[in-house]
Amino acid sequence: MLVATRWSHHAGKRQPRLTTSEGFFGSSLEPDLRRRTLNTVSVWRDRDVLGAFVRSEAHSRVVAQTRACLASSTFATWTVLGAQLPVPWVLVRERLDAATNESAPAVEAT
Repeated sequence: MLVATRWSHHAGKRQPRLTTSEGFFGSSLEPDLRRRTLNTVSVWRDRDVLGAFVRSEAHSRVVAQTRACLASSTFATWTVLGAQLPVPWVLVRERLDAATNESAPAVEAT
């Protein structure tokens, strides 16, 4: 619960800068209490504007403030057409699960 509360606090402060960021089209949050995670999805015009936001001072400040309360993060990016928006949460979760599995260390059978 602490992570969700702190995330909500910081997300609220970050939102005005996010919504005015060039190339930002929208975002959504989905808490998953069973996994104790918070899924987010955001839509950007292209990778360049996403990268500019990630490198911004506002984003860096939020990351620094929330890093201590987050156990880990998984990222997935892909391209969609405007007609495919909004992206269904089932697809977002599938992409995040696949990214998690790709980044997991290989386990050898014994």
